[in-house]
Amino acid sequence: MAVFLLDMWMVAKGKEAENEEVVKQILQYGGTHPEAFNLVKSLRCFRQSIGGKPPGKFVLVTEFASLHDMEEFFKKIREDSEWRKIERKWKGVMEQTFSESLLWVDAFRELWTEK
Repeated sequence: MAVFLLDMWMVAKGKEAENEEVVKQILQYGGTHPEAFNLVKSLRCFRQSIGGKPPGKFVLVTEFASLHDMEEFFKKIREDSEWRKIERKWKGVMEQTFSESLLWVDAFRELWTEK
């Protein structure tokens, strides 16, 4: 059973360029830190384009094979000064009234359509 961590946020007004930069840093971090990211099955970022309240949210989806892998991943990056710097920048671009993290588990994966 896979575990999906969804981090959702709205970008604070005037912080759009900084948001783009920090999202790129988050996505690129895995390439430069394979020892931590060997526990991540996938990492994706989406920007909402139509619908929703409020509109224009971002979501970072991190997939792990298990809760244990997710816990081990966060133990590894928690001590990394580069990650902490990226995380502070990320929190600085978020609209503080709208950010949330959700944990989802896959359901009926054997019936999914994937290519």
